[in-house]
Amino acid sequence: MKLYHRTTRVAAEAILAGGFKDGTGTYMTTREWTGVWLSARPLDFADGIPNDWVAILEIKLPARVVRAYEFEGKTAEGSDRWPSNLDSLSLDLFVNDARAFRWSGPDREFLVPAAIVNAAGRPSLTLDED
Repeated sequence: MKLYHRTTRVAAEAILAGGFKDGTGTYMTTREWTGVWLSARPLDFADGIPNDWVAILEIKLPARVVRAYEFEGKTAEGSDRWPSNLDSLSLDLFVNDARAFRWSGPDREFLVPAAIVNAAGRPSLTLDED
């Protein structure tokens, strides 16, 4: 599965030189998450990407691997939901699971541990500097 990571040119050069590093944040949820954000399509400026994020890194990962790290959304109450087969997190994260909605369409996003992303090899770089 082709996945994309959008970032600055400087950050892309650092990734190409030393690999991806895990980032940690709440990402508009109620708890902290750690990993590398990847998307099923290159995100663009219409998606709210900052103007200086001109680098698009593309990497191929098996769908069966990244499926466990797909970010599926949150409930109206702000409770987070991740797939039930995510064995690295405990079940207490699945708050209000029955009311959670699933993101669909081309905007699938994944938060994958850097070790898994780096094991897939070196990403390719495209610059979007129009």
